[in-house]
Amino acid sequence: MARNLALIGPASVGKTSLIDLILFKAGEATRAGSVDDKSSLSDFEPEEKERHHSLASSILHASWKKELINVLDTPGYPDFACEAYMCLAAVETAVFVISAGGPVSFHARKLWERCGEEGVARLIFLNKMDSENASFDESIAAIQEAFGDRCVPIVLPEGAAASFSGVVSVLADGSGEAAATVKETLVERTVEADDALMERYLEGQEISDEEFRGAFGKAVAQGNVVPVLCGSVTGDIGVEQLLDAIVEIAPVHDAGSPRQVLQGAEGEDTATLTCNEGSPFSAFVFKTLSDPYVGKLSFFRVFSGSVGTDDMVLDVRIGKPQKVSNLLRMQGKEQVHIDRAVAGDIVAASKIEDFELGDSLCDPNTIVRFQPVDLPKPMATLAAEPKSRGDEQKIGTALTKISSEDPGFMSHRDPNTGEMLINGMSSMHLDVVMERMKRRFGVEITTRMPKIPYKETITTAAEAHHRHKKQSGGRGQFGEVYIRLLPRERGAGYEFVDKIVGGSVPRQYIPAVDKGIHERMTEGPLAGCEVVDCAVELYDGKYHDVDSDELSFKLAAGRAFLEGFEKGRPVLLEPVMDLEIAVPSRFMGDISGDLNSRRGRIQGMDTVGDMQMIKAQVPLASVVNYSTELRSITHGEGDFSMEFSHYDIVPPQEQQKIVAAYKASKEEEAH
Repeated sequence: MARNLALIGPASVGKTSLIDLILFKAGEATRAGSVDDKSSLSDFEPEEKERHHSLASSILHASWKKELINVLDTPGYPDFACEAYMCLAAVETAVFVISAGGPVSFHARKLWERCGEEGVARLIFLNKMDSENASFDESIAAIQEAFGDRCVPIVLPEGAAASFSGVVSVLADGSGEAAATVKETLVERTVEADDALMERYLEGQEISDEEFRGAFGKAVAQGNVVPVLCGSVTGDIGVEQLLDAIVEIAPVHDAGSPRQVLQGAEGEDTATLTCNEGSPFSAFVFKTLSDPYVGKLSFFRVFSGSVGTDDMVLDVRIGKPQKVSNLLRMQGKEQVHIDRAVAGDIVAASKIEDFELGDSLCDPNTIVRFQPVDLPKPMATLAAEPKSRGDEQKIGTALTKISSEDPGFMSHRDPNTGEMLINGMSSMHLDVVMERMKRRFGVEITTRMPKIPYKETITTAAEAHHRHKKQSGGRGQFGEVYIRLLPRERGAGYEFVDKIVGGSVPRQYIPAVDKGIHERMTEGPLAGCEVVDCAVELYDGKYHDVDSDELSFKLAAGRAFLEGFEKGRPVLLEPVMDLEIAVPSRFMGDISGDLNSRRGRIQGMDTVGDMQMIKAQVPLASVVNYSTELRSITHGEGDFSMEFSHYDIVPPQEQQKIVAAYKASKEEEAH
């Protein structure tokens, strides 16, 4: 029976060191790997070795007391939180690793909330109990303040800080007043998961150890109890007790919270998945990896049934059967070929290009769709272009492959500015992506801050006319138009109104007038931006029986539009974003002052525990690099989300700067 768990928590708490020690204790490695000396089995990518931090999830496995444990080691930086969120969709248990003596970070709180949303059981390992100033009681108080009083120790430390020497199990051999108090709390929390036991407990009847142990695992799976263990990875203390707790308490693959899936050809029915080997095959792709030498690897969790080499499975997203030719069990970067994977297994399939992150795989005769994972949106953006002209074709392929495997990365071409934009969770995240592109695909890119997609519009009505006349021998060109420009509501777009009466402009030439105006609107005269939110009325004109044609009216209309636009008191419009910022209360003053300096307007505030939730509207130009700035202000404890709200008029002093810069660039191009 497999137990599937994700190691999650902030950076630098010892998650990777913990799994390296577990692999050594379980006999999967001849020595405990080390992040510091770059021998970790989990952190094997060159970027991870260089930075001494996990930057992507890795899949490992170990056996303890003849029980299989599949472990997904996740990055601790918030920049790579999407990796952790995808992994949580593939497991029943999350082991939170937290440093003793330190505060519970905002990132840890976010991960905790996600576990609750996914119905994932939780255990906590309080690491670094031998560090200076480590206090078990203070750490438990901080954990309970952050996560609630359902977090209860199941081991107690012997000593602390420099005198920390071991742990004592409350359940097995604890004695004394402290252990008795903790045990009573555990019993209270546990019986809440069993109505019959709860009734007996309230009546004052004694709950036997056998009954308690029988109900404890159920209480953990339901979230009524979160066991807290402690130890020191570097001192090799408490890790075996953690492994014991995992195999004794953590839910097995078919005993966690029920998985809700969508069934039917169109996903019209909601159903509870039966997670056992006897059911039809279903699996969820939670990670992919593209390598130019190894090919594509697709990592998936088998939730029901089984799949073997050469079996056909349905990729529900594309509605196409795929042959599974190579099944692999992963140990970090090491691969072992296997013939079959069953419910509860976490494995990889190689060289199936159609499998993508988040895909549902199933028996072709029983369609199962897993719920999509809700991921935070990338908040850092850079404009990118190949460093070498020879890489222009390669960059598209490289970006596509990276974005297909990194759930927090996207790339696209901005339709307004024409720039290739890369989007990530932070500047650090984008740096890592660029390092991977260079190493894997031999593509180097240069980046800069992206252009802001300003737009142009008018603020008052204006009239204009233009006569286009050209005579150069033979048939000439003639077209004359009279137009009226009217401002429209923000977001209303462009409207062309035909008000010609009496045939002053023949019907066949009116579409050319519309086209000439529309083409001029793609590059406004203020700063070369798209013109929006104005109506143009064509109310008069003149034509010549011989010399008039579509081109003449098109040219006349475009020039008349430019004249009218300049009379209409034109302004620049800038995108304004909705920001939701979450920061510890102590940073509230700093954030408010910073938002004011960015021309931001605070729309509202709310308090959740020690966190301040701030809603504000800020021009995009002021928050292009906000992820880096927020991290600096809050020392990495702040978080934010950002969505487009609306376009608004740029203040005059800002508009002058933008227009001046545009004119200077045009003059430079001319020379």
